[in-house]
Parts: sequence; structure tokens; C-alpha cells
Amino acid sequence: MKLKIKKNSIKILFPIIALMEPELFGQISLIDNIWNGFRVMAMLYIAISMFKEHALSISAIQLLSIVFFLLPIVSTLINGGSFLQAVKAMLPIMALVIYFDAMVGKYKLYTVDLIANLMVVYIAINAVCLIIFPNGFGAYIEEYTQTGADSRLNFLGKDNRFIYFFIFTIVTCAVAKGIKSRITIWAILLSFFSMLFVWSGTGVIGILLFVAYLLFVQGKKLDKAVKLIPLAVLFSVIFVSVVFFHIQEIFSDFIVLFLHKDPTFTGRTYLWARSLELIAQKPLLGYGITETYFLERHGNYYSPHNLILQILLTGGYLQFVLFIALVIVAGSRLKDSKYAGMLSAGIFIYMICSLTEATMLNSQLYLMLSLAYHMESIQAEHADDLYSPHYTRRKYKIKKVMGAAR
Repeated sequence: MKLKIKKNSIKILFPIIALMEPELFGQISLIDNIWNGFRVMAMLYIAISMFKEHALSISAIQLLSIVFFLLPIVSTLINGGSFLQAVKAMLPIMALVIYFDAMVGKYKLYTVDLIANLMVVYIAINAVCLIIFPNGFGAYIEEYTQTGADSRLNFLGKDNRFIYFFIFTIVTCAVAKGIKSRITIWAILLSFFSMLFVWSGTGVIGILLFVAYLLFVQGKKLDKAVKLIPLAVLFSVIFVSVVFFHIQEIFSDFIVLFLHKDPTFTGRTYLWARSLELIAQKPLLGYGITETYFLERHGNYYSPHNLILQILLTGGYLQFVLFIALVIVAGSRLKDSKYAGMLSAGIFIYMICSLTEATMLNSQLYLMLSLAYHMESIQAEHADDLYSPHYTRRKYKIKKVMGAAR
């Protein structure tokens, strides 16, 4: 039985590790080239598994994800862009989301528990690296030429990218182990102090919002009112208010004094204005994946520094509709499970943090949507005190209790 557990753990974790390369490794040519080999092997393994194992049925989230991630490749071809570049950008994240969804659908809490452990290891390594290398690894990597505090490179990437990883880690730990478990508390503390240490304005706001939710909402009566679809509507209002009407200027003193940013979010409002001009020119399918420097002011690599604008630029209104569909499908299945509020809050805060960052190619949001889609069946495992057949730790506890009762 132990050997079976080990084999299933490797089976689940290998593709996920291969497709979630720490950003530090991506900046080191030798390691990145080796990791690319792992990535190709993982995608081949996933493709073979999806065809061979009939138990891995295609879910609505998988179908929507496939179309969502393939559409930018079509757009790239239509716009005369690099097909290879588009495939390289989109296929790994599509494979990761599909595989994660399939494993959660099949093994349920066992998969979430494994992923939670892996994520905690990652944020622990990141925290240790922050202490040992407070100025980051950029100075030690010949190819890494960007400078400045915002470009400090750590194990999980740049400072302003930590928050997305932290939110996903806390959510998976809470679902798999409980909000009061030691490992979940450690995940929260490591995330909180790491974000304060680097002081990224976006990340600090995100982690403070999440901590406020955990302290004052989670597990209380108010938590039942925290639903994904209403929060998505609220996010839409905030998005329009910030991007179109620049409501943040009302809070300029807070932004300057507390977040150490200016009301333009370090020039992002100029990028947003330029993005809207470009979206109006190709609204239906966008521009696809490109390295053309459309956004020449305060940014490069086709980045509007905003999740929604990035989706609209890359895949147009068609991809944006698919994104809305992903949120609605996940939200409709989330319902009243124990951690529905936790997941809804995590996804909402993630999107709030994505107002000032382009995170379309970050996997964590889509993985949380997939987790939300399966929460009803995961909750059923909780309710029945039965985990998957391979999750023997809980089965052992159940047998022990039943034996004592006799």
C-alpha cells in the first residue's frame, strides 16, 4: 500500500512540478533548458494519460480552459505572429490546468493535500532565500540585466509576483488541512512576513485583505455571504472605476504614503490608456502572443499590467467571454461548501491584485477556479469522513476510532 501511495504521489506531482518552474530557474539558461525537457516530458505524459485513462473524463472547466488557452494561438496566426512562441507560452499552462483538474476530479483531497505540501515547500524556500539574499539573485545571473527594487529576483520571481503564489498556497492548505492546522498557519505567517519584507504595494494590499478576511470573516456568519459570482461583479465595478475613471486618485495620499506608489501606479494608467486604444482596433480576437513593443511607455513585452486588459489584448472579446464563463462555471459549482468563502475571497483578492499586473499566464488563478469547480465533491469527502482510497492517513484514524468504539 505504501508503494502505491508513493507511485500515485509521483504520478500527480511530477507533471505539476515540471509545469510550475520557479521563476529563478527560468532566468538561468542551463537550468531553464533542462527544465524545458521536463516540461515537454510532462506534457507528453499528460496527453497520453488523458487518452489512456478513461477515468479522467473531460470536465466543463477543462473544455473551457482548452478553448481559452488555444484562442490566443489562433489569434497569433491570424495576426502573422510566431506560432512557436504562442505555443510555448500557452500550451504549458493549459496542460497544467487540465492535469490539475483531472487529478483533483479523480483523487480529490489527496491531490489538494500533495499540492499544498509542495506549495509550502516553495514559499519556505523563498523565505529562506529572502533572508540569505535580501537583494535577490539578479546580481549573480549574467543574463539578468534588469535593475531596481521592483526587479529584485528571488526564488519565486520578482517581489510583486509573490502574492499570487501565496494566495494559492493558503487556499490549498486550508482546503486540504483546515484553516487552523499548523501548516496552514505557517503558510499564512510566511506569506505575510515575506510580503512585508519586500513591501510590494500590490502584494501588501493583497495579503492584508486576505488576513482581514481570515480574522474577521472566515468561519463566521458573514462568511456565508462571501460568494464568487457576486464578488466577480464587484471586481468588475472596481475594474471600471480604476481603469476608466481613475478612482484611485481620491486615495492618492494613502497610495503615496502607505504603498510608496504614485496614483498612476508607476505609469500603469498610461499603459491602460494605450491598451484601450489597441483593443478598440482589434476587439474580436486581439493580437495574440507577440513581442512587439506596442506599449512603449513605462513597460514592454506587450504588457498592460492588468489581467483583464491583457486578456482583451491577447484574445479579444472572445477570450474575455471565455474567462467570464470560467468564473461563472466555477462559481455555480462552489455553492455552500465549508471553504466556499475562502476560495471566493482568494479568487477575488487575486483579481484585485491583478488590477496592476498582467497575470494571464500565471497558473494559480485557473487552478483555484478548478478547485472551486470540484469543491462540492471534495466537501462530500469531508462530510463522509472518507478521503480517496489512497489517502491512508485519514483511513487509519477512522479505523482507530472505530476500533476504540467497539
